[in-house]
Amino acid sequence: MDEEGGEYPVPRERALAGARRDIAEVAVADLFVLDTLDETPTGGREVEFGLYLQPLIVGAAAPIIRPAVLIGPVRNVFHELAEWRCRDWSDGLEATADFRARFSA
Repeated sequence: MDEEGGEYPVPRERALAGARRDIAEVAVADLFVLDTLDETPTGGREVEFGLYLQPLIVGAAAPIIRPAVLIGPVRNVFHELAEWRCRDWSDGLEATADFRARFSA
C-alpha cells in the first residue's frame, strides 16, 4: 500500500481516507505481500492482511486461503497462512514471479 509520510497519528480525515482506500485495494487484490522485516506499532498491515484473508474464510466449510507472500519473520499464527515465506525482498520477488507464472493465463 502506498503511504504518504510515515508519521502517526495523522489527521482524522486523512486517516479515514487512507483506511477506506486500503480496504478498497485489499478487496480487489489477487495477491497480498506482507513485509514483516521491520516492526511497527500501528498494526495497520495486520488489519489489511486479515481483511484480505477474511472474505474466503467466513462461511466456508473449510478455510480457503488466498495467495499471499510473507517477506520477513513470522510474527503470529496468521502469518503461517502465507503460501510463500521469504527471508528478504529478493526471495519475495521470485515468489511474486512464481505467482504470476501460475495464475496468469
